[in-house]
Amino acid sequence: MIRAVLAAAWLIGAAGAAGAAPLTLRCGLTEAPPGGAIAGPLQLTLDPDRGTARVADPLTRFYAGGPVTAELRRDGTGWRLSWRLSGVQRAGQAPQTLVYSAHLQGGALKISVHSQHAGAALRARGQCWPQGRP
Repeated sequence: MIRAVLAAAWLIGAAGAAGAAPLTLRCGLTEAPPGGAIAGPLQLTLDPDRGTARVADPLTRFYAGGPVTAELRRDGTGWRLSWRLSGVQRAGQAPQTLVYSAHLQGGALKISVHSQHAGAALRARGQCWPQGRP
């Protein structure tokens, strides 16, 4: 428990320091919806000085050819990210744009995705840690 609290404090402090280098995180999903609209593992590169993040996962690699840029903003408890992925096509459906939002608090990640073909948002949860940690 203490280890998790220290890791969360480090994560929020390291990403929030002015002039700090971008922070790259690896994130594994512990809960994900069926159908693959949210796929792990994810790599997030947070750059608070620019207010952006880079998001890479199996879907961004397939549909965008690599990472996509997300809007990044600080909130009272962590970081909020939002990004879009265009041209996503499932069998029998026209291409669509998926709209993602995520909340990163300490090492805990929550993601939701909205699709024009889904009635309700799909949600996933996961854990993130600094790149390079085993």
